[in-house]
Amino acid sequence: MEKVTKYGAGEMLCAGCKQPLPAVETWPGRIKIYCEREECQFVAKSHPTRRYIGEGEVKCQGRGCDNYVPAGSYDRRHINFVCCGRCWSSRQVQKAMGDKLVTCGCGCGKQFLSGKAVRKNYFLNREHAGRFRTEEALQRCGPHLPLVREYLDGFCILHYSRSSRGTALTSLVAFCEFLNERGIITMTGASVTPKTITEYLIWGRGNERNQVAHSQSSLKMFFDWQIAEERRLLPNPVIPSIHGIHRQPSEPRPLSDDELRFAWEMLDRRGNARVSLAVAIGEESGLRISEIANVRVEDVDLVKQRITVRLPTKGKKSRWVPYGEKTRVCLEAWLQERDPHCGHNNLLCGKFGQPSTAQSLRDELNAILTKRGSTYHNGHKTNPDGFDKWSTHQLRHTMTSKLANGGANAATLKAIGGWGSDKAMNAYIKVDESIVHRGYESAMKRSKEERAQKQPLQRVSLSDLAKQQKKAK
Repeated sequence: MEKVTKYGAGEMLCAGCKQPLPAVETWPGRIKIYCEREECQFVAKSHPTRRYIGEGEVKCQGRGCDNYVPAGSYDRRHINFVCCGRCWSSRQVQKAMGDKLVTCGCGCGKQFLSGKAVRKNYFLNREHAGRFRTEEALQRCGPHLPLVREYLDGFCILHYSRSSRGTALTSLVAFCEFLNERGIITMTGASVTPKTITEYLIWGRGNERNQVAHSQSSLKMFFDWQIAEERRLLPNPVIPSIHGIHRQPSEPRPLSDDELRFAWEMLDRRGNARVSLAVAIGEESGLRISEIANVRVEDVDLVKQRITVRLPTKGKKSRWVPYGEKTRVCLEAWLQERDPHCGHNNLLCGKFGQPSTAQSLRDELNAILTKRGSTYHNGHKTNPDGFDKWSTHQLRHTMTSKLANGGANAATLKAIGGWGSDKAMNAYIKVDESIVHRGYESAMKRSKEERAQKQPLQRVSLSDLAKQQKKAK
Protein backbone atom coordinates (compact mmCIF):
# COMPACT_ATOMS: atom_id res chain seq x y z
CA MET A 1 0.00 0.00 0.00
CA GLU A 2 1.25 3.47 -0.79
CA LYS A 3 2.36 5.19 2.35
CA VAL A 4 0.68 7.84 4.46
CA THR A 5 3.35 10.07 6.01
CA LYS A 6 2.86 12.12 9.17
CA TYR A 7 4.98 15.18 9.86
CA GLY A 8 5.29 16.95 13.17
CA ALA A 9 5.27 20.74 13.54
CA GLY A 10 8.20 22.19 11.60
CA GLU A 11 9.21 18.88 9.97
CA MET A 12 7.74 19.75 6.55
CA LEU A 13 8.35 22.93 4.55
CA CYS A 14 5.88 24.89 2.46
CA ALA A 15 6.15 23.94 -1.25
CA GLY A 16 6.19 27.65 -2.10
CA CYS A 17 8.09 29.75 0.44
CA LYS A 18 9.96 26.85 2.10
CA GLN A 19 8.89 27.97 5.58
CA PRO A 20 8.08 25.36 8.29
CA LEU A 21 4.50 24.11 8.37
CA PRO A 22 2.41 22.97 11.35
CA ALA A 23 1.79 19.23 11.90
CA VAL A 24 0.40 17.72 8.71
CA GLU A 25 0.00 14.35 6.96
CA THR A 26 0.40 13.53 3.28
CA TRP A 27 -0.70 10.69 1.03
CA PRO A 28 -0.38 9.95 -2.70
CA GLY A 29 -1.89 12.79 -4.69
CA ARG A 30 -1.45 15.25 -1.82
CA ILE A 31 2.26 15.55 -1.27
CA LYS A 32 2.77 19.28 -1.86
CA ILE A 33 1.43 21.44 0.95
CA TYR A 34 1.29 25.25 0.75
CA CYS A 35 1.03 27.61 3.71
CA GLU A 36 -1.72 30.23 4.14
CA ARG A 37 0.34 33.12 2.80
CA GLU A 38 -1.33 34.94 -0.07
CA GLU A 39 1.56 34.49 -2.50
CA CYS A 40 1.82 30.75 -1.71
CA GLN A 41 -1.91 30.26 -2.19
CA PHE A 42 -1.65 32.06 -5.55
CA VAL A 43 1.10 29.61 -6.63
CA ALA A 44 -1.01 26.65 -5.50
CA LYS A 45 -4.08 27.80 -7.42
CA SER A 46 -2.23 28.71 -10.62
CA HIS A 47 0.14 25.71 -10.86
CA PRO A 48 -0.06 24.44 -14.48
CA THR A 49 0.22 20.69 -13.71
CA ARG A 50 -1.81 20.54 -10.50
CA ARG A 51 -5.42 20.97 -9.48
CA TYR A 52 -6.60 23.19 -6.65
CA ILE A 53 -9.60 22.04 -4.59
CA GLY A 54 -11.36 24.60 -2.43
CA GLU A 55 -12.96 24.10 0.96
CA GLY A 56 -16.13 21.99 0.75
CA GLU A 57 -15.87 21.27 -3.00
CA VAL A 58 -15.13 17.51 -3.08
CA LYS A 59 -16.51 14.89 -0.71
CA CYS A 60 -14.23 12.26 0.85
CA GLN A 61 -14.36 8.87 -0.87
CA GLY A 62 -13.46 6.94 2.30
CA ARG A 63 -15.93 4.24 3.29
CA GLY A 64 -18.60 5.67 5.60
CA CYS A 65 -17.01 9.16 5.77
CA ASP A 66 -19.12 12.32 5.20
CA ASN A 67 -16.27 14.86 5.45
CA TYR A 68 -14.86 16.98 2.65
CA VAL A 69 -11.40 16.90 1.15
CA PRO A 70 -9.11 19.54 2.75
CA ALA A 71 -8.47 22.55 0.56
CA GLY A 72 -5.15 22.53 -1.25
CA SER A 73 -3.13 21.53 -4.29
CA TYR A 74 -3.55 18.00 -5.70
CA ASP A 75 -2.06 15.99 -8.53
CA ARG A 76 -4.19 16.60 -11.67
CA ARG A 77 -4.15 12.87 -12.50
CA HIS A 78 -5.39 11.91 -9.03
CA ILE A 79 -8.89 10.40 -8.84
CA ASN A 80 -9.14 9.07 -5.25
CA PHE A 81 -9.82 12.03 -2.96
CA VAL A 82 -9.96 11.58 0.82
CA CYS A 83 -10.01 13.81 3.87
CA CYS A 84 -7.21 12.18 5.90
CA GLY A 85 -4.62 9.41 5.98
CA ARG A 86 -6.99 7.06 7.77
CA CYS A 87 -9.57 7.36 4.99
CA TRP A 88 -6.82 6.85 2.41
CA SER A 89 -5.91 3.55 4.11
CA SER A 90 -9.60 2.61 4.21
CA ARG A 91 -9.92 3.41 0.50
CA GLN A 92 -6.87 1.29 -0.32
CA VAL A 93 -8.36 -1.65 1.61
CA GLN A 94 -11.56 -1.27 -0.39
CA LYS A 95 -9.63 -1.23 -3.69
CA ALA A 96 -7.51 -4.22 -2.65
CA MET A 97 -10.52 -6.29 -1.60
CA GLY A 98 -12.79 -5.39 -4.51
CA ASP A 99 -16.20 -3.81 -4.94
CA LYS A 100 -18.26 -6.99 -5.32
CA LEU A 101 -20.80 -7.67 -2.56
CA VAL A 102 -20.21 -11.21 -1.28
CA THR A 103 -21.59 -13.32 1.57
CA CYS A 104 -19.33 -14.82 4.23
CA GLY A 105 -18.74 -18.52 3.57
CA CYS A 106 -18.94 -19.58 7.22
CA GLY A 107 -22.74 -19.41 7.18
CA CYS A 108 -23.16 -16.30 9.36
CA GLY A 109 -24.93 -14.50 6.50
CA LYS A 110 -22.88 -11.28 6.78
CA GLN A 111 -22.17 -9.46 3.53
CA PHE A 112 -19.15 -7.34 2.68
CA LEU A 113 -17.26 -5.94 -0.29
CA SER A 114 -14.63 -8.21 -1.79
CA GLY A 115 -14.32 -10.30 -4.94
CA LYS A 116 -11.17 -8.90 -6.49
CA ALA A 117 -9.48 -12.27 -6.05
CA VAL A 118 -11.54 -15.20 -7.34
CA ARG A 119 -12.10 -17.71 -4.52
CA LYS A 120 -14.46 -20.56 -3.83
CA ASN A 121 -15.40 -19.02 -0.46
CA TYR A 122 -15.02 -15.51 0.93
CA PHE A 123 -14.69 -14.85 4.66
CA LEU A 124 -15.21 -11.72 6.71
CA ASN A 125 -12.02 -12.33 8.74
CA ARG A 126 -9.73 -15.09 10.05
CA GLU A 127 -12.16 -16.01 12.82
CA HIS A 128 -14.94 -16.71 10.34
CA ALA A 129 -12.55 -18.67 8.11
CA GLY A 130 -11.49 -20.75 11.11
CA ARG A 131 -15.11 -21.40 12.02
CA PHE A 132 -15.77 -22.68 8.50
CA ARG A 133 -12.74 -24.99 8.53
CA THR A 134 -13.71 -26.33 11.96
CA GLU A 135 -17.18 -27.25 10.72
CA GLU A 136 -15.67 -28.76 7.58
CA ALA A 137 -13.38 -30.95 9.71
CA LEU A 138 -16.18 -31.99 12.08
CA GLN A 139 -18.23 -33.34 9.20
CA ARG A 140 -15.58 -36.05 8.79
CA CYS A 141 -16.56 -37.45 12.20
CA GLY A 142 -19.60 -39.16 10.70
CA PRO A 143 -21.84 -40.91 13.27
CA HIS A 144 -19.56 -39.74 16.11
CA LEU A 145 -20.25 -36.05 15.43
CA PRO A 146 -22.88 -35.43 18.19
CA LEU A 147 -20.62 -36.86 20.93
CA VAL A 148 -17.51 -35.05 19.67
CA ARG A 149 -19.35 -31.73 19.29
CA GLU A 150 -20.78 -31.98 22.81
CA TYR A 151 -17.28 -32.61 24.20
CA LEU A 152 -15.69 -29.73 22.26
CA ASP A 153 -18.49 -27.25 23.01
CA GLY A 154 -18.68 -28.15 26.69
CA PHE A 155 -15.74 -29.68 28.52
CA CYS A 156 -13.06 -28.30 26.19
CA ILE A 157 -14.27 -24.71 26.41
CA LEU A 158 -14.23 -24.89 30.22
CA HIS A 159 -10.84 -26.58 30.62
CA TYR A 160 -8.74 -25.99 27.49
CA SER A 161 -7.12 -22.92 25.99
CA ARG A 162 -7.93 -22.05 22.38
CA SER A 163 -4.79 -23.70 21.01
CA SER A 164 -5.41 -26.83 23.10
CA ARG A 165 -8.97 -27.02 21.78
CA GLY A 166 -7.53 -27.03 18.27
CA THR A 167 -5.24 -29.92 19.20
CA ALA A 168 -8.18 -31.86 20.67
CA LEU A 169 -10.26 -31.23 17.54
CA THR A 170 -7.51 -32.49 15.21
CA SER A 171 -6.93 -35.61 17.33
CA LEU A 172 -10.60 -36.53 17.63
CA VAL A 173 -11.36 -35.98 13.93
CA ALA A 174 -8.46 -38.27 12.93
CA PHE A 175 -9.64 -40.92 15.42
CA CYS A 176 -13.21 -40.73 14.09
CA GLU A 177 -11.94 -41.16 10.52
CA PHE A 178 -10.12 -44.31 11.62
CA LEU A 179 -13.22 -45.68 13.37
CA ASN A 180 -15.36 -44.96 10.30
CA GLU A 181 -12.94 -46.91 8.11
CA ARG A 182 -13.19 -49.84 10.55
CA GLY A 183 -17.00 -49.66 10.63
CA ILE A 184 -17.12 -48.78 14.36
CA ILE A 185 -20.14 -46.55 14.93
CA THR A 186 -19.92 -46.02 18.72
CA MET A 187 -17.13 -45.15 21.14
CA THR A 188 -19.02 -45.74 24.36
CA GLY A 189 -19.22 -49.55 24.16
CA ALA A 190 -16.89 -52.51 23.90
CA SER A 191 -16.00 -51.77 20.27
CA VAL A 192 -13.10 -49.51 21.33
CA THR A 193 -10.43 -51.39 23.29
CA PRO A 194 -6.70 -50.91 23.98
CA LYS A 195 -6.07 -52.98 20.85
CA THR A 196 -8.15 -50.47 18.86
CA ILE A 197 -5.93 -47.63 20.06
CA THR A 198 -2.81 -49.59 19.05
CA GLU A 199 -4.26 -50.21 15.60
CA TYR A 200 -5.10 -46.49 15.35
CA LEU A 201 -1.49 -45.50 16.06
CA ILE A 202 -0.27 -47.97 13.42
CA TRP A 203 -2.87 -46.61 10.97
CA GLY A 204 -1.65 -43.07 11.55
CA ARG A 205 1.95 -43.99 10.86
CA GLY A 206 1.02 -45.89 7.70
CA ASN A 207 -1.05 -42.96 6.38
CA GLU A 208 1.59 -40.37 7.32
CA ARG A 209 -0.78 -38.66 9.76
CA ASN A 210 1.84 -37.18 12.03
CA GLN A 211 -0.60 -35.79 14.59
CA VAL A 212 -1.85 -39.32 15.37
CA ALA A 213 1.41 -40.30 17.10
CA HIS A 214 0.92 -37.55 19.69
CA SER A 215 -2.85 -37.69 20.14
CA GLN A 216 -3.04 -40.22 22.98
CA SER A 217 -3.24 -37.48 25.64
CA SER A 218 -6.28 -35.87 23.96
CA LEU A 219 -7.93 -39.26 23.46
CA LYS A 220 -7.33 -40.29 27.07
CA MET A 221 -9.02 -37.13 28.35
CA PHE A 222 -11.92 -37.67 25.92
CA PHE A 223 -12.54 -41.17 27.26
CA ASP A 224 -12.06 -39.98 30.88
CA TRP A 225 -14.86 -37.48 30.22
CA GLN A 226 -17.11 -40.25 28.89
CA ILE A 227 -16.42 -42.40 31.96
CA ALA A 228 -16.97 -39.49 34.40
CA GLU A 229 -20.37 -38.73 32.85
CA GLU A 230 -21.27 -42.46 32.81
CA ARG A 231 -21.46 -42.59 29.03
CA ARG A 232 -18.84 -45.35 29.01
CA LEU A 233 -18.92 -48.10 31.62
CA LEU A 234 -15.72 -49.86 30.52
CA PRO A 235 -12.15 -48.80 31.48
CA ASN A 236 -10.29 -46.19 29.50
CA PRO A 237 -8.83 -47.87 26.38
CA VAL A 238 -5.88 -45.45 26.26
CA ILE A 239 -3.07 -46.80 28.46
CA PRO A 240 -0.16 -44.30 28.67
CA SER A 241 2.46 -46.95 29.48
CA ILE A 242 1.51 -48.85 26.30
CA HIS A 243 0.30 -46.18 23.90
CA GLY A 244 2.56 -43.33 24.98
CA ILE A 245 5.24 -42.41 22.45
CA HIS A 246 8.26 -40.80 24.06
CA ARG A 247 9.55 -37.81 22.14
CA GLN A 248 13.24 -37.21 21.75
CA PRO A 249 14.20 -34.02 23.60
CA SER A 250 14.70 -31.19 21.14
CA GLU A 251 18.09 -29.53 20.86
CA PRO A 252 18.51 -25.78 21.52
CA ARG A 253 18.37 -23.82 18.25
CA PRO A 254 19.86 -20.34 18.84
CA LEU A 255 20.79 -18.24 15.84
CA SER A 256 24.48 -17.59 15.32
CA ASP A 257 25.89 -14.06 15.20
CA ASP A 258 26.21 -14.34 11.41
CA GLU A 259 22.59 -15.47 11.06
CA LEU A 260 21.38 -12.58 13.23
CA ARG A 261 23.43 -10.13 11.22
CA PHE A 262 22.00 -11.52 7.98
CA ALA A 263 18.44 -11.26 9.33
CA TRP A 264 18.89 -7.60 10.23
CA GLU A 265 20.44 -6.85 6.84
CA MET A 266 17.31 -8.21 5.15
CA LEU A 267 15.04 -6.31 7.55
CA ASP A 268 16.88 -3.09 6.67
CA ARG A 269 16.57 -3.81 2.94
CA ARG A 270 12.96 -5.02 2.62
CA GLY A 271 11.40 -4.84 6.08
CA ASN A 272 9.55 -2.12 7.96
CA ALA A 273 9.45 -0.61 11.44
CA ARG A 274 6.71 -2.98 12.63
CA VAL A 275 8.45 -6.28 11.85
CA SER A 276 11.81 -4.87 12.95
CA LEU A 277 10.31 -4.15 16.37
CA ALA A 278 8.82 -7.66 16.55
CA VAL A 279 12.23 -9.23 15.80
CA ALA A 280 14.01 -6.93 18.27
CA ILE A 281 11.57 -7.88 21.07
CA GLY A 282 12.05 -11.57 20.27
CA GLU A 283 15.84 -11.26 20.25
CA GLU A 284 16.29 -9.15 23.40
CA SER A 285 13.28 -10.16 25.51
CA GLY A 286 12.57 -13.70 24.28
CA LEU A 287 8.81 -13.30 23.82
CA ARG A 288 6.86 -15.89 21.87
CA ILE A 289 5.30 -14.57 18.67
CA SER A 290 1.81 -14.83 20.18
CA GLU A 291 3.00 -12.77 23.16
CA ILE A 292 4.53 -10.16 20.85
CA ALA A 293 1.23 -9.81 18.96
CA ASN A 294 -0.64 -9.47 22.28
CA VAL A 295 1.42 -6.54 23.64
CA ARG A 296 -0.61 -3.35 24.21
CA VAL A 297 0.72 0.20 24.13
CA GLU A 298 0.22 0.57 27.89
CA ASP A 299 2.24 -2.61 28.51
CA VAL A 300 5.46 -0.87 27.41
CA ASP A 301 7.30 1.09 30.13
CA LEU A 302 9.57 3.49 28.25
CA VAL A 303 11.25 4.74 31.44
CA LYS A 304 12.18 1.36 32.97
CA GLN A 305 12.60 -0.23 29.52
CA ARG A 306 10.45 -3.26 30.19
CA ILE A 307 7.35 -4.91 28.73
CA THR A 308 4.49 -6.49 30.66
CA VAL A 309 3.53 -9.84 29.11
CA ARG A 310 -0.19 -10.20 29.71
CA LEU A 311 -2.40 -13.27 29.71
CA PRO A 312 -3.01 -15.53 27.89
CA THR A 313 0.47 -17.04 27.92
CA LYS A 314 1.65 -20.62 27.54
CA GLY A 315 2.63 -20.76 31.22
CA LYS A 316 -0.72 -19.18 32.26
CA LYS A 317 1.16 -16.48 34.20
CA SER A 318 1.78 -12.83 33.42
CA ARG A 319 5.30 -11.43 33.80
CA TRP A 320 7.48 -8.51 32.82
CA VAL A 321 10.63 -8.63 30.71
CA PRO A 322 13.36 -6.03 30.15
CA TYR A 323 14.44 -4.92 26.70
CA GLY A 324 17.68 -3.47 25.33
CA GLU A 325 18.95 -0.73 23.07
CA LYS A 326 17.94 -2.37 19.80
CA THR A 327 14.31 -2.66 20.91
CA ARG A 328 14.35 0.93 22.20
CA VAL A 329 15.46 2.28 18.82
CA CYS A 330 12.94 0.14 16.88
CA LEU A 331 10.18 1.11 19.32
CA GLU A 332 10.79 4.83 18.82
CA ALA A 333 10.74 4.39 15.03
CA TRP A 334 7.50 2.39 15.14
CA LEU A 335 5.67 4.76 17.50
CA GLN A 336 6.32 7.57 15.04
CA GLU A 337 4.56 5.55 12.31
CA ARG A 338 1.77 3.99 14.37
CA ASP A 339 -1.58 5.70 13.92
CA PRO A 340 -2.85 6.75 17.38
CA HIS A 341 -6.39 6.84 15.95
CA CYS A 342 -6.35 3.24 14.65
CA GLY A 343 -9.20 2.28 16.99
CA HIS A 344 -7.35 -0.20 19.24
CA ASN A 345 -4.48 -0.24 21.75
CA ASN A 346 -2.43 -3.13 20.32
CA LEU A 347 1.19 -2.06 19.99
CA LEU A 348 1.58 -3.67 16.55
CA CYS A 349 -0.94 -3.13 13.79
CA GLY A 350 -1.05 -4.08 10.13
CA LYS A 351 -0.61 -1.83 7.14
CA PHE A 352 -4.35 -1.16 7.07
CA GLY A 353 -4.51 -0.34 10.79
CA GLN A 354 -5.92 -3.67 12.01
CA PRO A 355 -4.33 -5.35 15.09
CA SER A 356 -1.47 -7.68 14.21
CA THR A 357 -1.98 -11.36 15.03
CA ALA A 358 0.57 -14.11 15.53
CA GLN A 359 -0.30 -15.54 12.11
CA SER A 360 -0.11 -12.20 10.30
CA LEU A 361 3.34 -11.59 11.85
CA ARG A 362 4.46 -15.08 10.77
CA ASP A 363 3.28 -14.46 7.22
CA GLU A 364 5.00 -11.09 7.00
CA LEU A 365 8.27 -12.32 8.49
CA ASN A 366 8.31 -15.28 6.11
CA ALA A 367 7.69 -12.95 3.17
CA ILE A 368 10.63 -10.75 4.22
CA LEU A 369 13.20 -13.18 5.59
CA THR A 370 12.82 -16.36 3.53
CA LYS A 371 13.93 -17.12 -0.01
CA ARG A 372 10.43 -17.96 -1.17
CA GLY A 373 9.20 -14.53 -0.06
CA SER A 374 5.80 -13.87 -1.56
CA THR A 375 6.27 -16.53 -4.29
CA TYR A 376 6.63 -15.33 -7.91
CA HIS A 377 5.87 -11.97 -9.46
CA ASN A 378 6.12 -11.41 -13.22
CA GLY A 379 8.25 -14.52 -13.58
CA HIS A 380 10.83 -13.53 -10.95
CA LYS A 381 11.20 -14.47 -7.31
CA THR A 382 10.56 -11.56 -5.01
CA ASN A 383 13.39 -12.65 -2.69
CA PRO A 384 16.59 -13.79 -4.38
CA ASP A 385 18.18 -14.41 -0.97
CA GLY A 386 17.07 -15.24 2.55
CA PHE A 387 16.66 -18.11 5.00
CA ASP A 388 15.37 -21.46 3.78
CA LYS A 389 13.03 -21.40 6.77
CA TRP A 390 12.40 -18.78 9.44
CA SER A 391 11.19 -19.40 12.99
CA THR A 392 10.73 -16.46 15.34
CA HIS A 393 10.88 -18.93 18.23
CA GLN A 394 14.61 -19.36 17.55
CA LEU A 395 15.06 -15.81 18.85
CA ARG A 396 13.81 -17.10 22.22
CA HIS A 397 16.54 -19.78 22.11
CA THR A 398 19.05 -17.08 21.18
CA MET A 399 18.13 -14.80 24.09
CA THR A 400 18.21 -17.63 26.63
CA SER A 401 21.56 -18.97 25.42
CA LYS A 402 23.14 -15.50 25.48
CA LEU A 403 21.94 -14.79 29.01
CA ALA A 404 23.07 -18.21 30.28
CA ASN A 405 26.50 -17.88 28.66
CA GLY A 406 26.76 -14.37 30.09
CA GLY A 407 26.36 -15.65 33.63
CA ALA A 408 22.63 -15.20 34.36
CA ASN A 409 21.35 -17.60 37.03
CA ALA A 410 18.43 -19.99 36.63
CA ALA A 411 16.01 -17.80 38.61
CA THR A 412 16.61 -14.86 36.28
CA LEU A 413 16.18 -16.98 33.15
CA LYS A 414 12.94 -18.55 34.39
CA ALA A 415 11.52 -15.15 35.38
CA ILE A 416 12.22 -13.65 31.95
CA GLY A 417 11.26 -16.69 29.89
CA GLY A 418 8.23 -17.64 31.95
CA TRP A 419 9.27 -21.27 32.43
CA GLY A 420 8.03 -23.21 35.43
CA SER A 421 10.84 -25.78 35.59
CA ASP A 422 14.57 -26.09 34.97
CA LYS A 423 13.89 -28.91 32.50
CA ALA A 424 11.82 -26.66 30.25
CA MET A 425 14.37 -23.86 30.51
CA ASN A 426 17.37 -26.09 29.76
CA ALA A 427 15.86 -27.07 26.39
CA TYR A 428 16.59 -23.49 25.23
CA ILE A 429 20.20 -23.17 26.44
CA LYS A 430 23.12 -23.97 24.19
CA VAL A 431 26.36 -23.54 26.11
CA ASP A 432 29.11 -21.86 24.10
CA GLU A 433 32.04 -24.16 23.27
CA SER A 434 34.61 -21.65 24.48
CA ILE A 435 32.89 -21.53 27.88
CA VAL A 436 32.93 -25.34 28.05
CA HIS A 437 36.67 -25.39 27.28
CA ARG A 438 37.44 -22.65 29.81
CA GLY A 439 35.37 -24.39 32.48
CA TYR A 440 37.05 -27.73 31.78
CA GLU A 441 40.58 -26.31 31.87
CA SER A 442 39.87 -24.27 34.99
CA ALA A 443 38.42 -27.27 36.85
CA MET A 444 41.29 -29.56 35.84
CA LYS A 445 43.87 -26.98 36.93
CA ARG A 446 42.14 -26.46 40.27
CA SER A 447 41.93 -30.23 40.85
CA LYS A 448 45.62 -30.64 40.10
CA GLU A 449 46.57 -27.83 42.54
CA GLU A 450 44.42 -29.34 45.29
CA ARG A 451 46.08 -32.73 44.85
CA ALA A 452 49.55 -31.15 45.00
CA GLN A 453 48.75 -29.41 48.29
CA LYS A 454 47.68 -32.62 50.05
CA GLN A 455 50.32 -34.37 52.21
CA PRO A 456 51.25 -37.85 50.94
CA LEU A 457 50.05 -40.74 53.12
CA GLN A 458 52.69 -42.51 55.19
CA ARG A 459 52.65 -46.30 55.46
CA VAL A 460 53.21 -47.65 59.03
CA SER A 461 53.81 -51.31 59.93
CA LEU A 462 51.91 -52.96 62.78
CA SER A 463 55.02 -53.11 65.02
CA ASP A 464 55.75 -49.41 64.48
CA LEU A 465 52.10 -48.59 65.19
CA ALA A 466 52.25 -50.51 68.48
CA LYS A 467 55.46 -48.63 69.52
CA GLN A 468 53.79 -45.26 68.71
CA GLN A 469 50.75 -46.17 70.83
CA LYS A 470 53.00 -47.17 73.82
CA LYS A 471 54.84 -43.84 73.61
CA ALA A 472 51.50 -42.01 73.49
CA LYS A 473 50.48 -43.70 76.77
